[in-house]
Amino acid sequence: PGVGERLAEFPVEPKMAKCLLDSLEQGCAEEMVAIAAMLSVKQVWVPGRGSRANYEKADAAVAEFAVNEGDHITYLNVLRSYEDEGVGNPEWCRENFLNYRSLQRASEVQRQIAAYLIRIQRSDALKASAGGRIDSSQTTLTSCGDDTDTLRRCLISGFFANAARLG
Repeated sequence: PGVGERLAEFPVEPKMAKCLLDSLEQGCAEEMVAIAAMLSVKQVWVPGRGSRANYEKADAAVAEFAVNEGDHITYLNVLRSYEDEGVGNPEWCRENFLNYRSLQRASEVQRQIAAYLIRIQRSDALKASAGGRIDSSQTTLTSCGDDTDTLRRCLISGFFANAARLG
């Protein structure tokens, strides 16, 4: 199938689907899947309530995850931290002003999108081998680790229309 047909098959908006497809080539599929999952949920942060001190604690919690590279990478940091510390731990989420149910949902969506990308990866490998032998048991996605430049290039491939030039 062509690119347009593949984009239409994805359970995410076309811009994100383009990022996900490109992530297979750019070597950052694992991170892009996490970002797509986080963007699919509502209300990741729980606002501080009551006293001014609670609002300040909430702001400090957000700042712990925030990075200069932007909100997408911040969401990636949140999901990674949740996977390391918060799975099955609603108290950790409360302490970090994170919505536990939203993060549970994001993890579920992440698994679904990853499974879909792995199927595409296998299909592409079969076509590329032209009948030869390939390892069709591949069950992992590539990761760029902490290489946010590659990840941001991949994001731009899908969201290029949202970019603006300053100056």
